[in-house]
Parts: sequence; structure tokens; C-alpha cells
Amino acid sequence: MESASRLPGVTNGEAKSGDTRFYRPQLDVLRFFAFFAVFLNHTLSTDVISRLAGASQARGEWLEALHRSGGYGVDLFFTLSAYLITELLLRERSVRGTIDVWSFYLRRALRIWPLYYVFILLCLTVVPFLLPAENLPAEYAVAFTFFMGNWVCAFSGYPPSAAALLWSVSIEEQFYLVWPLLLSRGSASRLKVLPVVLVGIAFLNRVPLVGIPHPAMWCNTFARLDAIAAGAGLALALNFRVPTIRLAGRLSLFLFGLALWLGVARYYEWIGPLGLISYPMVAAGSVALLLSALATPPSHLLGPLVYLGRISYGLYVFHALSLAMAHRWLGMLGVSSPFSKIALGFGLTVGLAAASYEWLERPFLRLKQRFTHVTSRTD
Repeated sequence: MESASRLPGVTNGEAKSGDTRFYRPQLDVLRFFAFFAVFLNHTLSTDVISRLAGASQARGEWLEALHRSGGYGVDLFFTLSAYLITELLLRERSVRGTIDVWSFYLRRALRIWPLYYVFILLCLTVVPFLLPAENLPAEYAVAFTFFMGNWVCAFSGYPPSAAALLWSVSIEEQFYLVWPLLLSRGSASRLKVLPVVLVGIAFLNRVPLVGIPHPAMWCNTFARLDAIAAGAGLALALNFRVPTIRLAGRLSLFLFGLALWLGVARYYEWIGPLGLISYPMVAAGSVALLLSALATPPSHLLGPLVYLGRISYGLYVFHALSLAMAHRWLGMLGVSSPFSKIALGFGLTVGLAAASYEWLERPFLRLKQRFTHVTSRTD
């Protein structure tokens, strides 16, 4: 293989397919950005938007678009996860000559399952006592237990439970049951076709869902493959390389990605005919954000943001519950300010996620290292 120093746009030591370490703190920062986008989507309520907009209707419409675009943080999670997992599996195949599929499944289980199942158990037992309005019906609980929660949400709507947001984890787990098998068997030329095939599958599956009420399309695995295909396609296209882009280029990519998200949220829709192209547009924006992050030198990062990205799984899992608790507790105290709810909800989210990471997730992450062939963590 050509040396890294000869590859355009790649710094020394970053284009070696045989490397057994691939950790980019930039991706941790991007994870936090993805979470914060979703957090904004769940906190910019009508009340908050009306207060921020004042008497300006145009400002209110753009704030509402900002609110809706926050939901695309889920797409960014899909893109980022697909990129990183594809990159790591391809590096593993380069190093070992094959992909250890069963070790991959064990790594996924050790990373996702502990917090996932503990949270479902909490939502079934403890949470209803803290928040009487919370309820995870039996059919939803069973579906989420087997990582099929997105399907029951697609057909029956979301349950009145903080566990509802785990639908996105179900989609990822379904996809990653199949993805390593495809990567382990395909040649390089065939693998590069796979993302295109996935986008085509997603488009065709959205066609019969046009006009069906939300979240039929939003939570359908086959209709949500665009962002996953985009991340996997980027890893295949870069072929172990990490781009180096000047500050102006990185900023342009970042702003372009945000503009695509905001434009889709402002002018497009999700359940009508325009939903057929909204998803790939959001996926393109997510790729732009990912490229911007990948090309950012680690020295430009803020340590606290790297840590918050590292615990972003817990941030995502706990934030809806934290916001609900903040709303109830502040209501009991007679505090009606929505901004107080946002501040308290964010603080609770960070506290619960940090505790989960240290005391629940980290022991399993250490165990996960035993089945890791290409390291992607620093601790």
C-alpha cells in the first residue's frame, strides 16, 4: 500500500490499514453534538419558541424549524456509528484477514445491553412511582426487549414512556446484526456498491408510507437506511484515510451540514411526497458534519466536550426521563419557567449519564476490550 505521506489529504500514520488502534476524539465531540441536537428537539417547546420569537412570525417559523431539525441528531448518530463500525471492521479484516463476527456481536452486547436493559427495567418498575404519567405497556416492553421497539412504534405510535426513544437503538441493533456478515464476505468493489443499494432500498420502502401518519416512516428500519448508508459509504470511500481540511473548509462543511438540516426542517416534510428526498438530504448534511469533525485537529478540541461525547449514550438514554422529572419537580415547587426546566433537565441528564458510565457501563467496556481486535477507546 502507498505510504501515508504520499496520500493526498492524509497525515502520516493515519492511512495504515494495519493499524490496530483507531481513536478519534473528534468523534466523541460529534456524538455530544448529535445528542444536544436531540435534546434541543425535546426542549424547544411551543412555549419556549413563542417567548424567544416575541412578536416576529418569521423568527418563530425559523425557531420551529430549528426545533424540528434537532431530531436529525438521530440521523447523525446513525451516520457516525455506521462510519466508525465500518472503519473498525475493515481495519480488522485488513489486520487479521477476516472479521470475527461473533466477537463483534459480543462487543455490541457489552456496549449496548447493560444500560439498555437496566433502563427498560427502571421504566417498568421505579419510574412509574416517580412519574405517574409514565407507562410502558407490555407489548412495547416485549418489543423493546428484543430490539424490535421501533416496529411497534411505527405501527402503534410512541408509548407514554421515556423508553420510547430507544426505538433508534433497535434500528441500529437490527442493522448491525447483518452488516458484519456482509463486510466479511464482500470484495472491495462489491462493498462500495452496498451503500447505494441501501439508499435505494430506503427510497423504495418510503414510497408506500407516503401520507401515513408519523412515526410510521420515521421508525421504519428499511425506510431509515440513508444515514446509515452514508456513514458506511464514507468509511469505504476514505479507505482508511482521514481527511485533512483547512479551517475554512471545515467551517464551510459544518455550516453546509447545518443549512441542509435547517432547510429540510423549514421547507420539507416527513410524511408527504417530499419525505422521499428529505431523508437523503439530512444524511448528506450528516456526512458534511462528520467530515468536518474528522478533519479537525485534536488540539482544537475542548476536553469537557470529549468527555460528554464519551458518555453520550447515557445522555441520550436518560434525557427524556430527566426532562420529565425536572418538569414534575419544578411544578411541585411552583416554578413555571421553561428555561428552568431545560437547565435542571440537562443537569440531571449529565449526572445520571456520568454515574451510569462510571458504575454501570465502564466495567462492561473493560470486558469488551478482551474481544476487541482494533481499539477505538482510550480507557
